[in-house]
Amino acid sequence: MIILTLPDLQQIPNQPIYFHNSTKRRSEDALIAYTWGYFMNDTKNNAEYLARLPMTKAVVRAMDAIQEFVNTLNPNIPRVYDFLIAGGSKRGWTTWTTAAVDKRVKIIVPIVMPIVGMHDIIDEMYRVYGEWSFALEDYIEEKVLKYFGKPEFKELEKIVDPLTYIKRYTMIKYVVVAAGDEFFLPDSTKFFWDKLVGPSFLRVLPNAEHTTIGSSISALLSAETLLQRYANKRPLPQFDFKLTYGNETARIVARTSGPFRPTVVKKWWATTLSSEKRDFRLLTCKSPLCVNLVWWKSEIISESSPGSGVYMAIQEKPESGWTGFMIEATYNFNYTDSSTLNPIQEFKVTTSVNVVPDILPFQSCIVTDSCQPDA
Repeated sequence: MIILTLPDLQQIPNQPIYFHNSTKRRSEDALIAYTWGYFMNDTKNNAEYLARLPMTKAVVRAMDAIQEFVNTLNPNIPRVYDFLIAGGSKRGWTTWTTAAVDKRVKIIVPIVMPIVGMHDIIDEMYRVYGEWSFALEDYIEEKVLKYFGKPEFKELEKIVDPLTYIKRYTMIKYVVVAAGDEFFLPDSTKFFWDKLVGPSFLRVLPNAEHTTIGSSISALLSAETLLQRYANKRPLPQFDFKLTYGNETARIVARTSGPFRPTVVKKWWATTLSSEKRDFRLLTCKSPLCVNLVWWKSEIISESSPGSGVYMAIQEKPESGWTGFMIEATYNFNYTDSSTLNPIQEFKVTTSVNVVPDILPFQSCIVTDSCQPDA
């Protein structure tokens, strides 16, 4: 018998918090940014100050507690050996780091946190906007970006960047990204996807910003399907893709293989409203008036040739701005099992987003020495 439980670990990180040398009340990014600045002010002595470390340790101890509690129950109840870890935003980052240090984690679902290879990802954030997104204001206020590209920031990357631990991510991965995220770019996964080892699935959510309002339930249902199939030792779909970049025309080729074929395959695309910034964000400031309605549209596409399992999407550059596009495949598993919560299991995966033209409109802030703007 297999028992699946869904504990919800709160206070990752423990917040709000007052630091010993500050009277400011900090939560979320303000908390994280402060610890970054404190660490980079003295990288030899302040490593334990980084919030990512206790956040990761808390998740490890939560798994310990679950196992210890189950071991006190009736011996006829199955023991707990494997874990699926999921979290959004900063909890998504902690999902990556927990998986790097604990082999009990068999599936990870990092949500809206495509931060593997943080130097290249952060650098491109500036190069698409010519400035930092409003979402990074806490990091600007703590003046941590003055270290970007410098030895202090590289020391930070050695500890908190999941890329440091890339060879450890052999477990099943379901990486969820928001196409309209104000923190991250829709194509951030291009920097690390080919470096991942083991079963890896990507889900880019069209028409979703960082909170994934309206799309989170669908993503979580796919994650539940993944968990059910793992728990019941059922095979997973095989889906891979290749992107070809270009300044006039770009291409995506997706291949499905194995015992399953998708029920439906779609091409999604959207074009920026701006011709100056490669800006796919749905929100460009905290005000409700700052809506940037970059809307993703879709159409059903067919196999390149019947029975091949190959799907292709080709996109020409728009008359103005940039067009992002991707392929999405939907699988439906219909079976009866006493331990299955939903007899019809939907599982959606996508390719990475490709953007045409393959041009970044601004220089790196490292080149122009403009990484730290006025707070």
